[in-house]
Amino acid sequence: SMDSGDGSPISLPVLSAELMADVMDGPKRTTSLYGRRTPLARPDAQIEALDGVDLEAGPSGTGSFHRDLVASGWEQGLTPAPLEVFQINVGKLCNMTCRHCHVDSGPDRTEENMDRTAVEACLAAIDHIQAHPDGGSLHTVDLTGGAPELNPHFEYLVEECVARGLHVIDRCNLTILTVRRYRHLAQWMAERGVEVACSLPHYRKLGTDAQRGDGTYDKSIRALRALNEAGYGQGDPAKVLTLVTNPTGSFLAGSQASLEVEWKEALERNHGVQFDRLLALNNMPMSRYLEWLLEKGQLGAYMDRLLAAFNPAAIDGLMCRNTVSVGWDGKVYDCDFNQQLEMDAAVPFGHVADFDLDAWQARMVRTERHCYGCTAGAGSSCGGATAAEAVAAGPPPRPAAPGRRGAAAGGAGGFPEVGAAATSGAGGPYEAEPTPPRHAHPQATLDRRLRPLRGRRRLRHPLAPSQELARRHRRGPALEPRRLRHGLDRGRRLDDRRERRRRPLASHRASRRRPRPRRPGARRQVRVAAPTAPALGSREETIRRLRVTEALPGPPPFSLR
Repeated sequence: SMDSGDGSPISLPVLSAELMADVMDGPKRTTSLYGRRTPLARPDAQIEALDGVDLEAGPSGTGSFHRDLVASGWEQGLTPAPLEVFQINVGKLCNMTCRHCHVDSGPDRTEENMDRTAVEACLAAIDHIQAHPDGGSLHTVDLTGGAPELNPHFEYLVEECVARGLHVIDRCNLTILTVRRYRHLAQWMAERGVEVACSLPHYRKLGTDAQRGDGTYDKSIRALRALNEAGYGQGDPAKVLTLVTNPTGSFLAGSQASLEVEWKEALERNHGVQFDRLLALNNMPMSRYLEWLLEKGQLGAYMDRLLAAFNPAAIDGLMCRNTVSVGWDGKVYDCDFNQQLEMDAAVPFGHVADFDLDAWQARMVRTERHCYGCTAGAGSSCGGATAAEAVAAGPPPRPAAPGRRGAAAGGAGGFPEVGAAATSGAGGPYEAEPTPPRHAHPQATLDRRLRPLRGRRRLRHPLAPSQELARRHRRGPALEPRRLRHGLDRGRRLDDRRERRRRPLASHRASRRRPRPRRPGARRQVRVAAPTAPALGSREETIRRLRVTEALPGPPPFSLR
């Protein structure tokens, strides 16, 4: 048990063996920092890593988010707006371990799961807000995790919030809806008007599985079809299906409006799947995504990219201004990102059971360098973009760290990406990178290798429909898709065949009749061919038989006539 803040113990829920079997069945891209006991699992170590980056960009040129706020016209710092969203993180337990997860959730986070006491405290705080004269702006309860559906009190919490007339959002990873124990939730949530916000990094299998684990895309498509059958994604305002995407690499999210058009067309054409809207979010430099940035030496380049795209117009719509975030243990935070860094809200109470709306609205939002992820480009929040347009691109990011490959341009191994970030959706979901010299460009290399294959067999270039696979090639053949490796191998075989045809015939035969090397000290053996007998029916054989016959007594066995 744990202390709730008011002296009363909080008993943690007991997870059954059947539930744990369902949890362990999900796709895995990596393991949690908590399970590996790495130093970066501590929130203070993450903040220290961000503070250690030398930053000189931004409006103030200091790399301080608070000073950049002041330089952008927020002299008093980040002040709250009317409270509209009550966000509850019901636990860090999840059936997946995605590479970009800022919560560090996974199947091993069994202890961080909200119990019934904390659930009742959240409902009591909602009642307090609704009864307050200034609480009329509250309209949404946002349930997140981990996988919220794995909490044993998930359905009870949804029922109670719907009964209070609030709009409920379920932050779903989609794969949980394919587990037999939770297949009923698609229809169950549709009957209660719950909005389902699903995470899907890319509308192609390659980008999704690279970030979230093998098999994720196929399960996600099956879950989306089940949601469509339940009435989601058909334009019904009571059954809203939202997809959430984030770049699979060290890039910024693209234009949300243009990406939505592209995604709707692609998913409808390829899988017959429909949805209502798309939210494009930036990856936050924290937790497992921060670990990947540090491993690839891209933390400095990514922070430079965030500061170069700092957009003052995105500040007003940040979720920390109109949202209260409650952790699985009932503690209160400014936002879900501050919750994972254990940055308690600057209020006189520490637990949701003691929530006071007046004190909450009088606080000052706490900020650190990770907040640059929410103000870059068009802004990034739980509700998607917070500004209409992104600012113009700033100075180019710093070069890669020594000994690291592809830090500035992306494409390093370990955390696969399929493209670059985009400032608009016209060029695809990612931003175009500076084109290297022609002799070093992977597309030119592949064209040269596959030219015999395309000319003789009239096959389509495997990278023609997308530059994403071409950028993926620069990480080496170990991580290339199977089709790409197959095409390159066939191209190399044809090149070898051509080279053999160009050799002179005599030298080619001579190379095939090379004598075997003798052992040291071995004598050379000279073989003398034995005389062969004349072939049967030849003139020599006939004469020999006649001579033998003349020497024998009696008549000859045959006549020469």
